[in-house]
Amino acid sequence: MIGELSALSASALWACASVLFTRLGDHLSAPALNLTKTTLAGVLLFGTLVLTQGAFWPPDLTVAETGWLAVSGIIGLTIGDTLMFKAFEQIGPRRTLLFTALAPPLTAALAWPVLGEPITLLMASGIVVTVGGVAWVVSERAGAGPTGAVPRAGYLFAAGAAVCQALGNVATKLGGT
Repeated sequence: MIGELSALSASALWACASVLFTRLGDHLSAPALNLTKTTLAGVLLFGTLVLTQGAFWPPDLTVAETGWLAVSGIIGLTIGDTLMFKAFEQIGPRRTLLFTALAPPLTAALAWPVLGEPITLLMASGIVVTVGGVAWVVSERAGAGPTGAVPRAGYLFAAGAAVCQALGNVATKLGGT
């Protein structure tokens, strides 16, 4: 039961954070917003490490693992989250978060050739349903921007964010964590 409550709490917090990031995007550029978020997260992470392990960095992390985690952070947190914040600006949190549903199937598709993790028939079915659902919702309610034009760049930013999240996930797995 704790796992289910944790998952629901994380989803609720992420939804609230997405609305907050969208509103903050009215006052900060996407890169500035991302830098602020990442700096705060870094302070909290290092504080947690000091409290739980007595060090700012895990002592058993190898150079290779650190390198893959850095690659993951650059792709997923730096590029991916900046793209996501740009998408929040242009198409809003609802449509942007819809595209984040593509990150897990993209991760599975990348993990197959890169990590040797095969996609089962059930997984492939889930990927088809997820991609089909996103395509259906986007095509049905594409919505126009303030000028009446469909905000295609916003959808590209959201799709790019999902791709970067998937790449970051695979890089983290390559780091062995």
